[in-house]
Amino acid sequence: MVKGAYETAKGLSIERGDKLDEIYLGYVEKLLRNNHTCAIASYDEKIHKQTTALIEKYKPNNYVLERLLGIRNEEFQKYKDDGYNCRIYIVYGKE
Repeated sequence: MVKGAYETAKGLSIERGDKLDEIYLGYVEKLLRNNHTCAIASYDEKIHKQTTALIEKYKPNNYVLERLLGIRNEEFQKYKDDGYNCRIYIVYGKE
């Protein structure tokens, strides 16, 4: 699951805001509740806070929280320090 940090062309994705967050977190909850293997990628602190609450609720073991290298990685470190499965991605290439 990716809630990207970059703007996309209009009509290509759901616009940022409460509607997107609600849909995104609904999918995240379904994945975590069913202990489905998943990666939850976002720069959004609200998403990570609500996702960690869902992790505490459902106790899955097949997840990882993700962020891109260079986007608020210092604050992301606290999730790793708190014992959550975390990964930082490095983007390379033309796209």
